[in-house]
Amino acid sequence: MEVDPPNTALSPTTVVHPSHIPKLIKRNAIEDKEKITVADGQEYLKRQREDDWIENRVARIEAQNGKLEKLRSDVKVEEAKLENLEREYKSEVARIKKRRELYDKKASNRVERRQAGKIIKKHKRELEKKQEKLRDEMEELHLDKI
Repeated sequence: MEVDPPNTALSPTTVVHPSHIPKLIKRNAIEDKEKITVADGQEYLKRQREDDWIENRVARIEAQNGKLEKLRSDVKVEEAKLENLEREYKSEVARIKKRRELYDKKASNRVERRQAGKIIKKHKRELEKKQEKLRDEMEELHLDKI
C-alpha cells in the first residue's frame, strides 16, 4: 500500500529561520543566492524531506525485494530438497518391496525344503519297511528251502 509523503512543510518543525539561510547557500540548495527568503528555505526543506522520504521508501522497497528474492531462492532450494526426498522415498519403497519379495521367496523355499525333507523321510521309512519285509520274506524262503 503506497503512502503519500508527509506534508512536512506545514509542520512547525520545518520553519526556516534567517540564520539557516547561510547553511542552505553553502549546500547550493538555493539557486538565486541574492533573492533568498525564508519561504525559499522552507520550500527547500520541504523538497529535501520529500526527497529523503522517497529515498527511504525506495530503500525499503529494495530491501523488501531483496528479502522476496531470498525467499524465492529458499523456496527453490526447499523444492529441490523435497524432490530429492521423494526420490529417496521411492527408491526406499522399491528396495523394501524387493526385500519382501526375496524374503517371501526364501520363506516359501524354506517351507518347500521342509516339506520335501518330510516327504524324503517318509519315503525312506517306507523303503526301510519294504526292505525289512523283503528280508523277512527272503529269510522265510531261505528257511523253507532248508
